[in-house]
Amino acid sequence: MYDYDRRTLVNLGLCIKALRRLNPELPIQAAHVFLSVATNPGLATPELMSRTGLAQSSCSRNVALLSERHRRGAPGLGLIAVQPDPADYRRNILNLTDSGRDLAKELTNILNRNGDQQKLRKQMRSLSKQSELVIRETDALKELAESFAVMT
Repeated sequence: MYDYDRRTLVNLGLCIKALRRLNPELPIQAAHVFLSVATNPGLATPELMSRTGLAQSSCSRNVALLSERHRRGAPGLGLIAVQPDPADYRRNILNLTDSGRDLAKELTNILNRNGDQQKLRKQMRSLSKQSELVIRETDALKELAESFAVMT
């Protein structure tokens, strides 16, 4: 009926809902920045720009939103820790905070729900096939036993 996996899209929607709990107006660029840092811990700002395709000003604005302090001293979301690169003071190194790791785990769990269900269905099919084989073998052994009983 559908040529795509609707359950996966439902799970993606649940991920978006989890992100929006942080900020109902969270820009998609901020979500992209968060996911880039989550999948590449220790990422530096130039690499973030390359991975996301965002300009330096957009990266800085979104990193600020996701870190402890947003623009004009407003509190950020506290998901990303920004630390100066000891090798080059002009660069910042980005990592997830504990809150950021918790969110990454939550998103991963949401996305893996469908995968876990698929694994369970596959295991159930395998067990069903094994059960059918055992039943056939048991029936064959019963017939063999009955044949021996008739012969003796």
